[in-house]
Amino acid sequence: MIEEVLHLLNLMRVCRQVVSNKGSVGVDEKSVEELEVTFRAKHRELETSLRESSYVPEAVLEVEIPKACGKTRQLGIPTVLDRLLQQVVFQVLNTHYDANFEESSYGFRPRRNARQAVKRSLSYINR
Repeated sequence: MIEEVLHLLNLMRVCRQVVSNKGSVGVDEKSVEELEVTFRAKHRELETSLRESSYVPEAVLEVEIPKACGKTRQLGIPTVLDRLLQQVVFQVLNTHYDANFEESSYGFRPRRNARQAVKRSLSYINR
């Protein structure tokens, strides 16, 4: 699977996706607009470290996000390069494993949510 993760077309596609998602800067203070330049500069180094299992993600930037109840919650913002890697690994793993899930499985799956699961459950109860 590492070959799929490191495939340049996958990486470039995910790079465009991360940029289009926008998002805040991480601890490295690089914006998503700088991702492509950063990726091109670090591609070989990144590939080597992933193949050698020596890659270490950067620290996340911790920020507090206000909640409706007046409290706050912690949110960790990874660097854009780490976001790229997280997304490409997710997509490769999802391609391999999502097909093996039961149709009735809703947890942590793309385009599925808790409301859909409840609605489906209620439709079985109301039969």
